[in-house]
Amino acid sequence: MKKYQNVTDLPNNNTVFLVWVFKKNLDKAQLSVTFAKACSLVGNLNHSAADRFPEARASVTIGISHSGWLTLGLPKPLPKELKDFQPIKGSKHTAVATEGDLHFHIRAHNPSLAYDMATTISDVMQPVADRIVNVQGFRYWDGRAIIGFVDGTENPQGQEREQFAVVGNEDPLYQGGSYLFVQKYVHDMNAWRALPVSEQEKVIGR
Repeated sequence: MKKYQNVTDLPNNNTVFLVWVFKKNLDKAQLSVTFAKACSLVGNLNHSAADRFPEARASVTIGISHSGWLTLGLPKPLPKELKDFQPIKGSKHTAVATEGDLHFHIRAHNPSLAYDMATTISDVMQPVADRIVNVQGFRYWDGRAIIGFVDGTENPQGQEREQFAVVGNEDPLYQGGSYLFVQKYVHDMNAWRALPVSEQEKVIGR
C-alpha cells in the first residue's frame, strides 16, 4: 500500500520553505544516496512529530522539480504535468521562473519544531546542494495576509481539497501525488498603508 504525502492539510501557525539546487559535477552515487536519505528523513520527521507532538499538526513534504527528477534519474515516464515553469510576461509585471531541484515545506504550531526540522534537513542536504530559498512564515492574526486581508477564503474545503490538489485517475502511475506552484510577492507596505481601505478593497476584490 502506497503512503502519500499530506498536501491538503490546513495552514499552520508556522512554516518554513526550503529550496535546494544540486551542486554541479556531483558523483551520481553520492547524490542518489543523499536523496534516499532525505526521503527517509522526511518520513521519520513526520512519524516522530506525530508521536511526540500530536497537537502540533507538524508535517514535512518534499517536492521534486522537472530538472531535479532528470538529474536524479527517477523513473520514466515522468508525471504528465511535471515541467519547468516558463515566465509569464504581462503588460506591467512578469511572473518569473526561478531554479530549484528540491522543495521542502515544513508546517508546525511550534516555531521551535519547524526550526529543528529545517536544520535537520539542511544537515543532510548541504553536501550535495545549495540552499537558495529559506523563508520562515507565521500566522498573522486570524490568517490574514500581511497586507491585512484574510487570504484563501474561496479555497475548497473538506474532501473537495483533494479533488483540486491530488492527482487522480488521469495519471494512474502517480495517482495520489500532487503538483506545486509557489509565488512570492514583494509589497511596498508604505504605499499600501497610504491607500484608503476602500481602495485596498478594490485591489483585493472585496
